[in-house]
Order: sequence, then structure tokens, then C-alpha cells
Amino acid sequence: HPNGETEKIAPNSLHMSQLVNPALEKNFAFMAIEFRHPVSSQLAPSNPPTPPQLDIPNTDISRAVQWARAWADELGIDPKNIFLLGQSRGTLGLLTALSPNMASSDGAPYLAQSSRVNAMYAVQAQTTYEQEQIANS
Repeated sequence: HPNGETEKIAPNSLHMSQLVNPALEKNFAFMAIEFRHPVSSQLAPSNPPTPPQLDIPNTDISRAVQWARAWADELGIDPKNIFLLGQSRGTLGLLTALSPNMASSDGAPYLAQSSRVNAMYAVQAQTTYEQEQIANS
């Protein structure tokens, strides 16, 4: 859920009744990742105007996977069994699943963890917001 939308998951919503609650009933851990969206995060008015920087911040989901692995014992999760799911903008997880492993020995200890996931489920994926890319496709 990009840009502060995680808090809008209503307790009686389809997301909860058809996804979160059944997963919890089967002893899956569930973590909603708050991430920056690469376009809407950067369209806030600025002076002087600046174009969206589409090369960032597509690492937020990868970093969340690494963080979850680093804290797996404390969270009570299996660090070898992490998968992503997403709808609409949440399908940026698909980019994460297809991206190279971001593990690195540089920086915070959690960055040494793998950013790779076991599976990805995406629905209603948006592939681009750029009108020029759409026109050239």
C-alpha cells in the first residue's frame, strides 16, 4: 500500500475477509508494507518543478523483505518462506520478485539478508504511468 494507504484497510473489507484473515487462520504471518510509489511519491509540487525520478524508490519492498528476514526470529516467521502479493500499485512487488538480489555487506546488518522471495501474486498490475511509454507500446 503506497503512500500511507496501509491504514485504510478496513477491518470488514474484502482484503481482510478474503485474504488476511484466512492467511492468519492457517498460521501465516502477514505484514503490510508501506512503500513509496515511484511516480505519485514524487509528483508533489516543487519550486522549481522537477520531473518524477522513476529510478527511485523501487527498493522499498526489497528492503522490507530483507528487514523481515533479519528479524525473523523475533517476529516468529520462517525467513526462508517469504512471498509477496499485491494489487494495483502493490504489484510493484512483482518488480521486487524479478529484480536481482540486493543483499550487500555494506550498511546496516539487515542489508546482508536476501531480498529474493519464494513467490509473488499480482492482480490488476499497472506497468507504466508514462503516456509516452504507453504510446510506444
